[in-house]
Amino acid sequence: MGVKSLPVAYGHQKKAWMNFHLVEDWMKKAFVPEVKRYQEAIGKTGKVLLLIDNTSAHPVIDLLNSVDKLVTIKLFPPNVISLIQPMNQGVIRSFKGLYRKNLLRELLMKYDNTAESVTAFYKRISLRDCCYMAAASWESVKQTTLRNSWNRVLGKSASGADGGRDDGVEIEEITRMLRIISICGECENSEVERWLGCDSEDQNFQMMNDEGIIESPTRRKTKKSRERRKQGCRLSLRIMLPFNTSKM
Repeated sequence: MGVKSLPVAYGHQKKAWMNFHLVEDWMKKAFVPEVKRYQEAIGKTGKVLLLIDNTSAHPVIDLLNSVDKLVTIKLFPPNVISLIQPMNQGVIRSFKGLYRKNLLRELLMKYDNTAESVTAFYKRISLRDCCYMAAASWESVKQTTLRNSWNRVLGKSASGADGGRDDGVEIEEITRMLRIISICGECENSEVERWLGCDSEDQNFQMMNDEGIIESPTRRKTKKSRERRKQGCRLSLRIMLPFNTSKM
């Protein structure tokens, strides 16, 4: 089965980082065609503004703006992305939480609750499986989560919120699912919270230019820091699972 039949826009990079080649390819093959299909479906036309993070993974604006004159790209100001980026207002958290929930459901449906089965599941899960779980997780992100992400950026009160989470991820439900697995029998809600947010500081792109310095001190330090975060995620639940969904 080819990548074109997958339910996601698939691209790859040998170091599993987002870079400008992937962004440009996504613009041409996924974003612009999808925008045109949507405008045709609703019977409207007009310019489209795309707001993206100011990161080294994104090409220079002039290059992106030359892809199609229908779309104008603007960068968020640096160093304030966490405050004004709508995706950082609960959308990414919701997606990753739902993905991990689907991951546990897949484990419980196909394997028993022994440590050996968990290890076997971890070894057998494929990139294709991850793509389908990612697509299902994105479809499960609530409309209220998307709407509230913009409300928070615009300084409006979150709609439909009752003081709890609005991202569709029920901590207690995930905790119950984990307790079914024998090696996670003592798992607590606080540990699930840490698991769901264990890669929240991951930038998802390489901090050097494309040439890079193969064994630079910065790279070694970044790699060690990332490994410590991953180890912390695994230890927090005492379970072996592919935690970092941002690099599927």
